[in-house]
Amino acid sequence: MSFCGNCGKQLADGARFCPGCGTKIVSLEKPAASPATPPAAQQGGAYGAGQNAPQQSPASFPPPPGIGGQQQPGFGGGQQQPGYGGGPQPPYPYQPPYGGGGAPQPEELRAMLLTYQGRLNRKPYILYSVGIWFLMLILNVVADVLGDSRSSVALLVAFALYLAVLALCVPSVMLTIRRWHDLGKSGWFTLLSLIPVVNFFVEIYLWAAPGTAGPNAYGEDPLTYRR
Repeated sequence: MSFCGNCGKQLADGARFCPGCGTKIVSLEKPAASPATPPAAQQGGAYGAGQNAPQQSPASFPPPPGIGGQQQPGFGGGQQQPGYGGGPQPPYPYQPPYGGGGAPQPEELRAMLLTYQGRLNRKPYILYSVGIWFLMLILNVVADVLGDSRSSVALLVAFALYLAVLALCVPSVMLTIRRWHDLGKSGWFTLLSLIPVVNFFVEIYLWAAPGTAGPNAYGEDPLTYRR
């Protein structure tokens, strides 16, 4: 049952106008809702037609290859690559040749300059002999300059330099003895270096003559490991 909102007269069912005042009746009833249709099935596979892919947590993703010593295919037939997590490291490919390299160690210098046993071939004999000769020359020049000074300190330094020059004669003699051994001769031939004029030709002979091939009475051939 409904009534007119203007004059309050009772209205019949389905009336569009009020019979008392003629006002148009406005219906306040809600329209019936249409039945809901089910959604159409999605096509296109597991993730096709706009369907969202399943979410994964960061912990479920596998670590990238090469981290933590993981195996990385495609390099060397799937060999294990060293990573940042303490994986096995490859050995350094370079190995120093026989005799080491770089600056000589103190033990090597003592074995070279302070012994008369064994043999010494031409190359190290020439290098060490020339080095000692230049060092003695420099010390002599400095000592001569300081010797002309009237300062007592300068004179003491000059005297110490002269002693150093005399000390350098010891390794020079040791080198010469071992060079004679390499030639298969006694170290007493070193005394020939004390004879004027003769010592010049003796030095040329020591620089130019090749040593005895193979071992001799004074030791093994120093060139054995280089052949």
